[in-house]
Amino acid sequence: MPLQPSHRVSHTWPRPFPRALLATVLLAAGAAGAADSGSDWIRREKIRAGWIYAKDGVERLAFFKNHGMNALITHAGNPESFTLWAQAARRADMRLVGVVGASFDGAAAGMRRCVFANGYESVVPCPQEERYWREVLTETACRVARESLEPDRLIAGVLIDWELYANSRLGGQIYFTDACFCDHCWNSFLQDKGRAAEAAAPAPGERLPWLKAQGLAEDYQARLQERVRDQARAMRAAVSAVRPGFLLGFYPVPHNWHLRGVAQGLGNPDEPVVLWATSTYGGGGPGAIADTWKQDLLDQGIHAFYCGGMLLRQYSAANLAANLVEIARKTDGYWLFTVHTLCIKEEDQRGDYHLCAGTPEEYLAAIRRGNAELDAFAADPAHASSLAFVEEPVRYRHPGFDIGRLELPDLADRSTAGRGQALAMPPLGIIASSYLLMAMQDGEEARLSLDVSRPKSGAVWGVSYAVLGPDKAILSDGRMPPGEAFTLAFQARQAGLHAVVLTPGYYGRCQVLTSTVPYAHWTWRSYPAFEVAGPGGTLYVHVPAGLTEFDLEVSCLSATAQVQVTVRDPAGRAVVDQPTDALVRKAALTIPTAGQDGQLWSIRLGRVEGKSYRSAQVLFDPRLPPAVSTRPDVIFTRP
Repeated sequence: MPLQPSHRVSHTWPRPFPRALLATVLLAAGAAGAADSGSDWIRREKIRAGWIYAKDGVERLAFFKNHGMNALITHAGNPESFTLWAQAARRADMRLVGVVGASFDGAAAGMRRCVFANGYESVVPCPQEERYWREVLTETACRVARESLEPDRLIAGVLIDWELYANSRLGGQIYFTDACFCDHCWNSFLQDKGRAAEAAAPAPGERLPWLKAQGLAEDYQARLQERVRDQARAMRAAVSAVRPGFLLGFYPVPHNWHLRGVAQGLGNPDEPVVLWATSTYGGGGPGAIADTWKQDLLDQGIHAFYCGGMLLRQYSAANLAANLVEIARKTDGYWLFTVHTLCIKEEDQRGDYHLCAGTPEEYLAAIRRGNAELDAFAADPAHASSLAFVEEPVRYRHPGFDIGRLELPDLADRSTAGRGQALAMPPLGIIASSYLLMAMQDGEEARLSLDVSRPKSGAVWGVSYAVLGPDKAILSDGRMPPGEAFTLAFQARQAGLHAVVLTPGYYGRCQVLTSTVPYAHWTWRSYPAFEVAGPGGTLYVHVPAGLTEFDLEVSCLSATAQVQVTVRDPAGRAVVDQPTDALVRKAALTIPTAGQDGQLWSIRLGRVEGKSYRSAQVLFDPRLPPAVSTRPDVIFTRP
């Protein structure tokens, strides 16, 4: 069960060693690092790792070593850069884990392509494709294993990142969960079942329903898992032939047939696979890990080290030390995504790379404190720690990146809505980042009332804000506390387009209730793009005269999400009314204007029955003005 804030860290160390031996290890880390073989160090001191990028600089190896960590994870795709890191790792006596990306453009390489359950033929290779396993995964892992034999380098192992970025960038799934239904996988399964004559039908997008109707869906998935397990087992053997005991692992936790097959093949009793796990990623700490995790994995045929991951954007500095200690002591270690975030300025934090609550200095102090506690437990299993969980602070994301990337567009305010009195604004959930654009006169006052959401349970996020003038000078900034209404008032110091920058972060929420000045939402296209929180709402956009069609793309970020997209022409007729694709997770639309250009169109985003709607990102045609409103009498056009 989750630990309560008052709970103190006081468990016994699960694998006690003789105190004299441990003292020698802790005082002579350099000698231990040089003598380590395989996984001895994990059993002795636990994994204490962080994910970092080459651009952060090799000097960070010694830096994080001095904070008590014992491994850094970085990409091995560039051999020259990785060698520099491996050599610096030896000098710092800091283990290096090389990342091998599983995402690959198999179409460009002429490999057999993966087909998902809806018939979508991806650019990523079929998960059974032998060339993929040999050329992309095994040969790269063997190269890193060979390099680890060089005496001037310290490389502990390889981490396979199984997120299919090449696929997800095109709107497809990020894992092989609903795959593969290519002709090779399909025909070989039916041949094994003695039903080869039925292979010609149905079409790829109809194969999963056919299997379910025949009672064969579970058999089909089990066969795929078996074939993937065989490929992973061959990879383990090839790497062991280069260096026995060289660590092989992957991200994330095995949550589908494919990853279970990989885990079964890469791990064995003598060479466990390292699971760079994600059950604790979004919060929950040690309570998010089952007490029976090891037996649960063994019951699935998986021999593994379990290393609990923590997103620094989800764990506050106040409780980071207690969380990493408890996670490491319950399992085989912890890893942080990303320590890169601790290498950049607060105003440069963005997207995935921001801190939950606390300054970089406070996070680094927590890491030092937690690792010191792990050292103490290793030296004395009966160590009584004074480390305790405290009440979680309200979380605010730093608005620096959102302010920096704002490019005030050239717009004309042609609104017919009144000014100076509070306009009721239809509901539209604001999430992540948002920009309210207002065309104001010198000395004009604006007054907005906002509601900042506070969840009934779990982490609490507030909203950071800044008001920028036409020259991007900050007129006002601050924080909006969660769970209450907030009034934001400011006065223009010059005529022109002003912007209210709202930064709820990935988990915060707010919405504007009223405004005394009409405003539009800026619809930028750079990452992360304009986003609308559930349950959605209606957006109005002016389609310039002469435009015969325009493009619109709506994407869901979650595999379980789906959004209904309704586009109406100026007369209110539904031109498009369809959900985003359940598997590809997006709707890419080209909408003919049919002579209705030069007028206001509407786009409604709404729920799909039985599906979640956390948020949706919307990319508008760059030929449209980069501004939408929530009222038909608030109209922003190109000049």
